[in-house]
Amino acid sequence: MDVEIGKDAVKVLSQCSSMLDEMKFEALAQAGCSLILDKERSEETYLGPLLDKDTNVELVKDVCSTLACLFLEAAKNDVSLESLALFLRSRCSFLDKKATTIAGIFADRKAELRAHLSATANHSYFYKLSGVEWKLDYCVSSSEDRTLKEFLYHICLKKWISEAEQEDDTAIQFVCSEEELQDLVSRLKDACKSVERAGEHH
Repeated sequence: MDVEIGKDAVKVLSQCSSMLDEMKFEALAQAGCSLILDKERSEETYLGPLLDKDTNVELVKDVCSTLACLFLEAAKNDVSLESLALFLRSRCSFLDKKATTIAGIFADRKAELRAHLSATANHSYFYKLSGVEWKLDYCVSSSEDRTLKEFLYHICLKKWISEAEQEDDTAIQFVCSEEELQDLVSRLKDACKSVERAGEHH
């Protein structure tokens, strides 16, 4: 069974496959599991004893969180050690030994990861989206110079509280540029495609 993770996640792992050695990847894979199962959030989780002080912290965090996402997706689909190793080799340019090591860490904790997913399957306490409102503002350079500078979108996401079965008064409001709005829409479309693909497997 294939593993479905975003292009950005594949890109992170592919770019770092040759930048970090097997030992560091092993430490990050263990840290990725800790992020999910042990809820560790301190920097020590990322910069453990196997990671030297010269390592780029942001790079390490990116790889660690990406591995955590990979493990969750693989656990959700009950992916085998062999399938995950194949994915890492074919899609992320991992060498055989490194791919097998990372897949082995996942396999050792797959049962825990699947139990964790089962325990968190009830999302009734999360907010649900009940509506969207938007308003377009025209920004000009100054009160004297009325030249159009940019468009700004005011977005309001109305929330629904499942347990209370009522709309929440505190909506999520934010402002974004046209480019940022297009990026948001594009990411949401990617999410829809992921849901469609997941539906095809079940």
